[in-house]
Amino acid sequence: MYKLATNIWTHDHMLCFEDGRKLPLRLTVVRLGNEKLWIHAPTPLSNELKAAISELGEVGYLFCGNNLHNMFLMEWVYTYPLAEVWVTPEIPKKLRDLDKFRVLKKNIWIDEFDARSMKSVPKFDEVVFFHYESKSLIVTDLVQNNAKKGVFLAPPLLKKGVIQDQKAFRGFLNDIKAWDFRRIVITHGPIVDREAKRKFERICECFF
Repeated sequence: MYKLATNIWTHDHMLCFEDGRKLPLRLTVVRLGNEKLWIHAPTPLSNELKAAISELGEVGYLFCGNNLHNMFLMEWVYTYPLAEVWVTPEIPKKLRDLDKFRVLKKNIWIDEFDARSMKSVPKFDEVVFFHYESKSLIVTDLVQNNAKKGVFLAPPLLKKGVIQDQKAFRGFLNDIKAWDFRRIVITHGPIVDREAKRKFERICECFF
């Protein structure tokens, strides 16, 4: 577990597929004002990770991130039965055993975060967060980063028909650009901690 700033930590995991492909994953943990832990984009829950989590506090909230991040959520649901489970609209259709959950329709953690939903892209329905205390933009798939391509938007967003309302999507991006973030905590790839806002504005230019 890596402490990113006050009350925010990350945990990295490399997901390996049978065909040799690898996908970096990142879990984000934020300690809220009520001392409970907010878990974003759960990764596989190892014994080592459970021990690290227990040192930080009580898990109070689980959030999947978007419609594509359901693979490891049930591990956390079973391990932390008292935690509130918050999901995006398509997750319940994928997880038939998930019976106690709430679909996140508006930001309920207003003291710690600002948030925006990518409602114009039902493939993702991603919710992005701005953590006030650490000035961190927390994303799931919206922004990605790797050594070859650098920082870039999720490739499906550039395909015809994925974004169903271009005007609404531009409004979503403008809302994010208005936040005073200093880093981007990315689920797939290295954290962007230098010129984060400038890089975000650059990768959004094709929509304006």
